[in-house]
Amino acid sequence: MYAPGKDDPLPPVDERAVQPETREEMIDGQIVLTEPADDPHAVTNGDLAMLLAAHATASYRAAVDLLTRTDKKNDFAPDASVFPAERDPVTGGRLLERLAFEICDTQSRARITAKAAKLAARGVPRVFCIDVNEFEVLEWSRESNGWRLLSLDGAIEDECLVRPLAIAALLDAIERDNEVARALLTKENPILMQRLASERRAGHRDGIRQGRQEGKRKGIEEGTRKGIEEGTRKGIEEGIRESVRVQCQELGIELSPEREASLTGMDEHALRALIGAIARTRAWPT
Repeated sequence: MYAPGKDDPLPPVDERAVQPETREEMIDGQIVLTEPADDPHAVTNGDLAMLLAAHATASYRAAVDLLTRTDKKNDFAPDASVFPAERDPVTGGRLLERLAFEICDTQSRARITAKAAKLAARGVPRVFCIDVNEFEVLEWSRESNGWRLLSLDGAIEDECLVRPLAIAALLDAIERDNEVARALLTKENPILMQRLASERRAGHRDGIRQGRQEGKRKGIEEGTRKGIEEGTRKGIEEGIRESVRVQCQELGIELSPEREASLTGMDEHALRALIGAIARTRAWPT
């Protein structure tokens, strides 16, 4: 297997050895065709994209199926990644991702392990494996050159994330939604903030009408509760919409005005169905 030497410069991470927007990847000098994902891989991939898009700071971007050139004989795409928004000052191209995620379902653990080792050797600081069959999340260890099992009670903390990302959210739908809402609150998402402020004002007015003391207290509590519930729902929907936009951008899917209008009008259920369909077909549903 090819191993670059100290006098053998690596190609830029975005210099392609395969044809983009196809199923091609290069592994150890051989062109292979990736298989379209099925449930639960495709669903997990869509959920992961939503989580990463919500948690990425303004200086980073989240992506799905983004090709990375690890060396001359390898050009493949992790299932999801987070990379700097800043361009390479020398080449003007993309900088290496900071986080990379692989989903283990139909792929063997050995195949994912080989990819993780190549990503780490290229310089990706952190590589994760989400094993949906074993219900485990693992992180690549440079010290042991192998996987380290992460506690589901823990969190991923990194400079590219606005807040720690609960590991359980990578496997659990309820925790996923909670983490998206928390991330959008941390980012002070304008829609969420406006909704919270509006509901707090409504609660304040209701409280005054019920009485200066007890009525005011109850009104504010009720307004705050409704504001958080409604704001959280809106925030989750907005987070999924942003994930769809990121997914379409990385897959080269055009977001026409008609599609954007359709996206804006979708509720949470429809948005989840859409992101799963795009992950499976790599195209906008007809």
